[in-house]
Amino acid sequence: MILPSANQFVSAENLLSVSRTSSRPKTLVLPESLRPEAYLPPSLQHRQDDARYFIHLILSKLAVGDVDSNGWVLLCGEYLKRVMCCHDYAAVIRSLINAGVVRRQAYRNGVRCFGYKLHESFLYDRHTRVAVKDARLIRALERGREEHRQQQDARRRPVHDHLETLQYSLKIDWEYAQAILKTLPDINRFDSQGILVRDLHERRFRFSIGNYGRVSNSITNLSRHLRSALRHRGQELRQVDIKNAQPALLGQEVHRREQEHIAPGQQGTGRQHNQPKEQSNYDSQNSGSSALFPAKQSIKLDVPRYIELAQQGKLYEFLQTQLPHMNRERIKRRFLSDVLAKRQTASGHEYPSEVEDCFKRAFPTVYSHIRDINDHGRQHANLIRILQRAESDLVIGQVSELLRVDHPRTFFITLHDAIYTTDSNLTLIEDSFQAVFDQNGYSMSLKVG
Repeated sequence: MILPSANQFVSAENLLSVSRTSSRPKTLVLPESLRPEAYLPPSLQHRQDDARYFIHLILSKLAVGDVDSNGWVLLCGEYLKRVMCCHDYAAVIRSLINAGVVRRQAYRNGVRCFGYKLHESFLYDRHTRVAVKDARLIRALERGREEHRQQQDARRRPVHDHLETLQYSLKIDWEYAQAILKTLPDINRFDSQGILVRDLHERRFRFSIGNYGRVSNSITNLSRHLRSALRHRGQELRQVDIKNAQPALLGQEVHRREQEHIAPGQQGTGRQHNQPKEQSNYDSQNSGSSALFPAKQSIKLDVPRYIELAQQGKLYEFLQTQLPHMNRERIKRRFLSDVLAKRQTASGHEYPSEVEDCFKRAFPTVYSHIRDINDHGRQHANLIRILQRAESDLVIGQVSELLRVDHPRTFFITLHDAIYTTDSNLTLIEDSFQAVFDQNGYSMSLKVG
């Protein structure tokens, strides 16, 4: 069964957040030409704000990339009736569907949430903001925000407060960003990127901590083209990021399993054994990887070969030499989906993959560990969650924490395995990464851009 994300029922309200303490009035984003109330019958006209909120939810989730692999926004009735009027929410949604404003995915067996999309007539609409007037909806949104705040507080550490505070000094060159948006219509469908740009310009900052420690902020879903418009005190930003981050973190996990003599099949399979613990407050001094490398043990020959390539940031290039008809970007996408997170169908079948077959031939032991962690595709997200936890431990729990303690006045902002800062601070960021690598006894290659 496909379930919604564990924090869906509270995190949706963070789509309206501007900060943890903001008193700015609630507003909803809508396509500029859409008036949802025009499609409600007279008996539902008092639910105009509910209709707007439903459209806002779809549009906002598109903007932050909260969609399935086919671009559907998954929304559960259990959540919707907690925010929209529980007696009328289904009728409001049905009115919008019948009018053709919204499309709903046909019911899929085992899937708790329906998928929704806006009609393509709004594809190139700019967005607009409208104020929420319904007192009942405002109260429901406030309850959701309070639940979200409590959930986030349970995960927060001082480094998160520091990162959120630093974000407040981030700006975007509005005119430059608008010029970029005009040249990139394909990445700005439904003005999804325009929403993020305007939120930055109007200082509507987002900051949240995921189930496995990943931080999402106001630049998380911003196109790389638009990141060139980011500014701190008038200066452009540059980034330091890890080459082949996911392959390198996988090498770290496989090395740990080999050193602890966890042979594929030995530790057990499935959710109980292989899923990482969810994010909670913990000591950043113990969040790294220094314990993963005890005295040298005998390990399979393909493991050190894989680790060497991953640490050098050359795994994708190696795979490309074996698959010369595929470009690097395609190999990377297929590696992430076909090797790290391949899903087994309900009937127990799997689709063929050249990249998977190539990887299996070159690194059979590593491949066996991946399959074991993911329960042979039955729990296909296990490894991805482990790598997300390892990434957040490294970038947030160690590198960012080191910068917070030793250089509290230095501006930077994180983006998964990357840290953005001004040109004058690049060397400091690189040195901080290297210090953590040395502490952990596991190096990775960095790229400055």
